[in-house]
Amino acid sequence: MELISVLDNPLTEEYLSLKQYALGKEISWFYHETTGSVFTQEEKERDIPLWGHHVMVRPNRLVDRPYTTITSNLFESAYKVISQILSSNDIEAHVIYRLNINMTCGGDNKTTPWHKDLEFPHTNMIVYLNKFSDGWTYVRDGDVEEKHTPKEDGIIIFDGELEHCHAVTKLHERRIVMVVNYLRNNKE
Repeated sequence: MELISVLDNPLTEEYLSLKQYALGKEISWFYHETTGSVFTQEEKERDIPLWGHHVMVRPNRLVDRPYTTITSNLFESAYKVISQILSSNDIEAHVIYRLNINMTCGGDNKTTPWHKDLEFPHTNMIVYLNKFSDGWTYVRDGDVEEKHTPKEDGIIIFDGELEHCHAVTKLHERRIVMVVNYLRNNKE
């Protein structure tokens, strides 16, 4: 049983434009001490910092905000890119819950804590926007663990009910990804 599915990237003009912006100097990055908001204190201490550009902030009942919020003017272009990717792979998304462009940097060979992005059923999509070394994505289902080696412009999806984490890149490298959490059509 494969935990991770690889999607085709249609490399549309819109995708290439969004990628160029995300890798450029004009994008706004916001610093976060950890990659997750629901980690225990011990997990936070062994986690790595994250720079994020939140396009759609996840619902969060803990702060009395059980709804998604669009927080960036990149939403329309990012949504178009996501729609093109999903359509190209014959996938229908009913709802997009969260959309971030995230950047982590290399360091002392460790991984983020195992986690789930949302507390309800969803699918995770990760689009690897740049080239880097290491930075693997891991997904696990009980004792079964799968490791994915990222490639620039590569795309993976996996069930959001499964825990995942990622390794840091080599020192002085950036790992820039677009993360999408969505509700998938039940027919698929």
